[in-house]
Amino acid sequence: MNLYWVFLVVLLAACSPNSGNTKEQMVLSPEYTLEIYDEALAKKLQETLNAEGIYYKVIEDNRLKVKTKNRVEIDRLFLELSQKDLPVGRSISLKMPGLEEMVIEELEKNQIPYVRKKRYGDFWIVWLPRDIEKVNKIIEQSSQKARMKLINNLEKGEG
Repeated sequence: MNLYWVFLVVLLAACSPNSGNTKEQMVLSPEYTLEIYDEALAKKLQETLNAEGIYYKVIEDNRLKVKTKNRVEIDRLFLELSQKDLPVGRSISLKMPGLEEMVIEELEKNQIPYVRKKRYGDFWIVWLPRDIEKVNKIIEQSSQKARMKLINNLEKGEG
């Protein structure tokens, strides 16, 4: 039997009503739920959707029910808002113990303006484009200090 016919038979069998899929599973849903874990970002997205005239319905907390036909546009808007909120190359979440405090201390010592935000369950530091090189140097130096401090504490058995 030709490979084409084998493929066609398998495809038809998978799409048949007896294949285990319900009718609802076989049809693309007209709506989907968008869950946003950050309250501030959810509010900004709602404001943007209102301004753009895109339908949505708040179903609970930061969950939005939106039309599937608008998914590409909504995903684009969400991505834009996320990048503005935590700009790539100008924001960082520092999870190593003591590192965030070291970086903030150095930023303040060098009078570099920054904002500290809680997003997605973590704290983030965001700075201005003009300070990218200075901040990257501060993060690198502070990371080295924090690693050395952590190693020394582990060698002493302090944890």
